[in-house]
Amino acid sequence: MKCPLCSGKLFVTDSKTVKDRIRRVRECKECLSRFPNYEIINLYECDPYIRRQLERKKAL
Repeated sequence: MKCPLCSGKLFVTDSKTVKDRIRRVRECKECLSRFPNYEIINLYECDPYIRRQLERKKAL
């Protein structure tokens, strides 16, 4: 991904799973800007092992 401010490369600095989403914080190495990014997990398209882990988390 590219930084929307300076078009530099973004790197993931933090990643957390929140319910059915993954929250990643990306940081630009050139202008030092930070951006949150949310990715929605589709349980029917992911690996069966990951699907079982996510279903267990939902049960808690």
